[in-house]
Amino acid sequence: MNVNIIATPVPSFTADQTSGCSPLNVQFTATSFPNATYSWLANNNPIGDGATLNTTFTNSGCSNLTLIVEISGCSGNITYTNYICVEGPPTAAFTVNPVTFTNSNQTATFSNNSVGATSYSWNFGDGSTSNEENPTHVYSNITENILATLTATSAGGCSSSVSVVINVKNEPVFYVPNSFTPDDDEFNETWGPVFSKGFDAFNFNLFIFNRWGEVVWESHNAKARWDGSFGVSGLDCPDGVYIWKIDFKPIETDEKITLTGTINLIR
Repeated sequence: MNVNIIATPVPSFTADQTSGCSPLNVQFTATSFPNATYSWLANNNPIGDGATLNTTFTNSGCSNLTLIVEISGCSGNITYTNYICVEGPPTAAFTVNPVTFTNSNQTATFSNNSVGATSYSWNFGDGSTSNEENPTHVYSNITENILATLTATSAGGCSSSVSVVINVKNEPVFYVPNSFTPDDDEFNETWGPVFSKGFDAFNFNLFIFNRWGEVVWESHNAKARWDGSFGVSGLDCPDGVYIWKIDFKPIETDEKITLTGTINLIR
C-alpha cells in the first residue's frame, strides 16, 4: 500500500505596483505550484483566479490581499495586510466671473473651489496657461465661446479636471460719422453709419431730422447713404447741423436699441 502525502502549499505572490491613483490597475503573480488552483480575495471578497491576475482598484483606501492555493484538496493561504493602497483624485471645481464676455469686457477672474489638491494647472482656451491658484486672465478679441479648463493635482500626484464654457455676447460694432461734404468733389459725398457686426439687418431704421423736427431722409437699409438731399424731392438741404436717430436690434437679444446724434452737413 502506497500513501501519497501532499505537502500543504505555502503561497506567496507579488504585484507590479502596490499604490497609486484611482483607477489603479494591478497585476498579481503567484508562486507557481504544479496542478494547483489559485483564488484571490481583496478584503475577503473574491476578485479572480489563476496564477496571474489582472484587476483594477477604484475605491480609495488600502486593501488586504489574500491568495489561496489548493492542490488535490490541500490548501494554504497567505494575506498581505494593507497591500494595495489607492488614492482617490481631488475634486477640481471653479467659477468664473463674468460668465459672459462682451466686446468691451474680456477680463476673467477665476475662483478655485477645488478640494484635496495642492497644485493647479489652468488652460484658458486661448493658448495661455497658469499655475496660480486663483488667476485673473485678460482675453483679447474673443468672438466665440471659449473653454477654460482647470486640472487639480493632489500631493500624491493624482489629478482631475473640470471645464467651464465662457460665453461671448457679440455687441454691435459700428461707427457713425459726424460730418460729410456733398459738394460734388467726389470725396465724403454721402453719410451713413457703418456697422461691422452684431446687428440684425432686418430690424434697422434710420431717420434724419432738420432743426424743425422734420424728417428729411429715412432708410431701413443699413447700407444706404444720405446724399444731403431732402426726401423724394431731391432738393439740396442747406448747410447746418442735422439730427440722426437709429433704431436697431442686436443679433443675440430682442432688445431694441435707439441711438441719436448730430451730423454737420458742409457744402
